[in-house]
Amino acid sequence: MNNSEKFLAARRKEVKALLESDASMKDKRGRIDQLIAEAGKIGLPFDVIHVTGTNGKGSVSNKTAKVLEDAGYKTGLFTSPHLFDFRERIMINHQMIDDDELIEVLKLSMNQPVESAFGGIQVMFAVFFLMSLDYFIRREVDVAVIEVGIGGRFDTTNIVSPLVSVITNIGTDHADVLGDYDKIAWNKAGVIKNGAPVVIGFHARHPAVYEEAKKEHSPVVEIDEVKGDYELENQKIATAVIGLLKEKGFKIKGLSGIEYKTPGRFQIHRLRNRSAPVIFDGAHNIEGIEALFKKVGKEFAHARRYVIFNRKSTKCQDSIPSLLESEAERVYLAPSSTPFACDFNALQKELKQENMILSEDMTESLAKAVDDASKNGGIVIVCGSFYLYGDFVKALESL
Repeated sequence: MNNSEKFLAARRKEVKALLESDASMKDKRGRIDQLIAEAGKIGLPFDVIHVTGTNGKGSVSNKTAKVLEDAGYKTGLFTSPHLFDFRERIMINHQMIDDDELIEVLKLSMNQPVESAFGGIQVMFAVFFLMSLDYFIRREVDVAVIEVGIGGRFDTTNIVSPLVSVITNIGTDHADVLGDYDKIAWNKAGVIKNGAPVVIGFHARHPAVYEEAKKEHSPVVEIDEVKGDYELENQKIATAVIGLLKEKGFKIKGLSGIEYKTPGRFQIHRLRNRSAPVIFDGAHNIEGIEALFKKVGKEFAHARRYVIFNRKSTKCQDSIPSLLESEAERVYLAPSSTPFACDFNALQKELKQENMILSEDMTESLAKAVDDASKNGGIVIVCGSFYLYGDFVKALESL
């Protein structure tokens, strides 16, 4: 048992007791972050690729991990959010952590919503990351691909010493937490450290990134712009990461894993007895939704767009409703089973009444949108949050 494994094993009971206590969310998060930082100082017995970015970081993380596991490396993967099962956040070789592998603290959440079990989503994220370190160490992974939660510099995950850092792009998501565009760029640049190379997407070319790379003596690998195809750009970023790993001695031949498609990203469904294709994409901020519509325009150039939309309450960006109104033939507001959905009253006020249809649930929204789109040579687009995916799949099965 190595030092970091001993450290985490000795603190499982402490974490369980902390979560069961009446301590405030702030105190719980503070202590768990402290434990994570201490584990980082001891050192992790596996290599790390650390990935941040406003959009695309989950896709790049999955593609990179798939190439590594195809090459024979036991590969840990930590991402968020989950679509169906919270165990999706912690994987080895794209296999979810088993129930019997969960440390005792997670058994608290088995019979209630995970977020409320931990006293809040921020505490939940920290606990999951701590558990991922514990799991990856115990299962002796060779390498782990770790996706940042929010920002980078002050993120819970930023205790790692990466072999390669990645910044996919920089947008204005989480401005309420991170600040304006320049502050967001500075925050994301915080994943650059210790001379490790950093791969940056075209829209991550910000002075703060280059300044941080210079300060940390980290080489910068730039990815050229790919207009209208964010999937191809994600592939190019992941390919660049693999190239750097090969330079560092990783034995990788094939790159078929670069084609790996992450669930919930531009998934096209074609229904029997319905002419309208249905696209689900978890795009949830202005940059992501703009990129989604560009890709739709490229692949379905003349189709009218019928958009089913909802979003997390923390994603209420003022510019999204006007974008939907300009791009969509009609917008269907679909209630979500997630506790984080945006207030419907707020959404109704932001959208023009003549362009909006309210529904009882996702099933009703999808049925109406598919019928309308099929009658008018259109397509259906479901977007706004990855948390809609579970409701969407259930609705799809009912049609």
